[in-house]
Amino acid sequence: MLFQELPNRQTIRYENYDYTSSGSYFITICCQDFKYRFGKIHNGIMCLNSIGQIVLQSWLSLKQDYNWVEIDEFQVMPNHFHGIVTLSDGFESADKSITSLIGEFKSKVFHESLKWHKSRNLQMGKLWQRNFYEHIIRDYKDLTNCQAYIRNNPQSWSNDCFNRG
Repeated sequence: MLFQELPNRQTIRYENYDYTSSGSYFITICCQDFKYRFGKIHNGIMCLNSIGQIVLQSWLSLKQDYNWVEIDEFQVMPNHFHGIVTLSDGFESADKSITSLIGEFKSKVFHESLKWHKSRNLQMGKLWQRNFYEHIIRDYKDLTNCQAYIRNNPQSWSNDCFNRG
């Protein structure tokens, strides 16, 4: 065989949901192989390293870079990121979807991290997993539950499913 077939990948998005519509989303993005890249938890507090700072600054810049985006609660963790983002009314188009926004964010973090690694003569490898998880926030109670989960994530690190240490 001249080439190896790629695995049959399935989307994790809802088939009939319009991801360009306004609304709030709880996002989780994981590092490739759950590698600890962004810092460490010390006494229930996330201590960001230089790459974690890049993630933080890139997330905060979404509001400035995209006038159709509102950011809410978020947390950089050692090997993943949680955030709540809202797409505003009146800015619906194919290039303004949650998928394109998160793709831009992941790309920005990757390129800034690559610059950081190259400036130190270090190899970086693949930063992010291929996809991301999103939960469509349905109502105020759902929003407050997601906010609390994100806010408390560093204190719960010892029981976190992403904690591979």
